[in-house]
Amino acid sequence: MVKWSLVCKSLRNTDLEQETWRNMIDQERKKLVETIFDELIASIDKWGHDHSQVNGPAGDVWWVMRHVMLLFIGWKFGTVANFLYKFQDDVIPKDMIQEEQMHLIDAGLYLNSPYPSALRAARDIDLIISFDFSERKPFKTLRVASHYANINHHPFYNVQFYKKLDPKRPKSYYVFEESGKPTVIHIPLFNMDNCKNRPTIKTEKNEYSTFQSTYRDKTKIDHLANLSAENVKMNRENILSEIEKSVQRRKQRK
Repeated sequence: MVKWSLVCKSLRNTDLEQETWRNMIDQERKKLVETIFDELIASIDKWGHDHSQVNGPAGDVWWVMRHVMLLFIGWKFGTVANFLYKFQDDVIPKDMIQEEQMHLIDAGLYLNSPYPSALRAARDIDLIISFDFSERKPFKTLRVASHYANINHHPFYNVQFYKKLDPKRPKSYYVFEESGKPTVIHIPLFNMDNCKNRPTIKTEKNEYSTFQSTYRDKTKIDHLANLSAENVKMNRENILSEIEKSVQRRKQRK
């Protein structure tokens, strides 16, 4: 999504006429977009390099950052004014109107996957396909989601007590299903099926650590995309089967 947002913005800033774009064949369009994207990546890398030079032109930026960071020491992250404080409405849970301040946490830090929005009752979800790209252990996100669902009274498979999950030798496909709860398909990115062995899994995870700069080598991005695609291809029939089962369950409920 970020890639295409940047590319679209760059296209608007070029001298390319709309008519010229319409007349291009698909291969020409693809080549142009890839060229623009490569230029954007190069400019981002240059920006990061320039800002790493403390004694260079970015020295003022680092001075500001150092002084602002000191303010974080006494600040409670996620604390915001509660605009619902003492608000009278029966549809609002009482624990959301009793405190003057709210303490929030970034969903990415807490769960690293959008389960909370999917599990709302209004969604009425039948099937969740979970592609686990987290740097955590392969089933950590799934277990946290299970715990979140439990304390918030959302129907969800209780993964906490599922003993057949080996985080050191994950497979490329897991399915958790239980009557009255959405089926969950869980697909770890690095697994014994596409990496073949534990040392390769460890190498891949280290290579694509979260805390690193942008991927300067386009082949690294393509490699990740290909691994993810391979996981889907290997389990295509299983995924389609679960989708069909979910459709049939939905029909029976009507």
